Order: sequence, then C-alpha cells, then structure tokens
Amino acid sequence: MSIELEKSGLNRFDKVTKIANMNPIFCNELQTIFTVIEEILNTGARRIPITTRKKEVVGIVTIADILDAFLRKEDFNKPISTIMSRDVIFCDVENTILFLLQKFKLS
Repeated sequence: MSIELEKSGLNRFDKVTKIANMNPIFCNELQTIFTVIEEILNTGARRIPITTRKKEVVGIVTIADILDAFLRKEDFNKPISTIMSRDVIFCDVENTILFLLQKFKLS
C-alpha cells in the first residue's frame, strides 16, 4: 500500500511535528474510568493517551474500550489503567512522517 502524501501537501521527510497535535489531551493512569469518560465527552476526543505522573505514556483508551467496559459491567470507579491498551505505537519528535508511516506499515 502506498500513501500519496504529496497530493495532500505533505512531504514524507518532514518531521512528525508538522502533523502532530502539540497540545494533546491526556489522562493519568490513576484517574477513574468515569473521569476519563467525562474528559472524552467534554473534548470530543475518540482516544486519549494515558500517562504516569511523570507524563510518560503507558497506554491509550478509546471509545471502544469504554464501550467494552460498559458491556462487561465494569466498575467505572476503577482506575482507567484497568481497561486501557498498553500496546501503544509512538514516535519521537525528531522522526519523519516517512518513519512513522513505516512504523505503522503504511508507506
């Protein structure tokens, strides 16, 4: 599969910061599922990175994770870390868009 970035005005050799959200919304791993749901509703986010107190990414939670927890009748007073996905793909600010695409196997 080949992505034609140039048609959208992007250069695959640009830094990922060109397309990144530089003010991301994130939640702490100790916040409750309920408070993360409130954050999702207040911001319209579909996924939220989950961090430690030191702001290190340890997971991500999506609307699908929340729905799954609801269907399993999970206690929403539990920490978000109980339902987040820990298998997160991320990159460094110095990486190029091409590197990111390769990491996602989309180039």
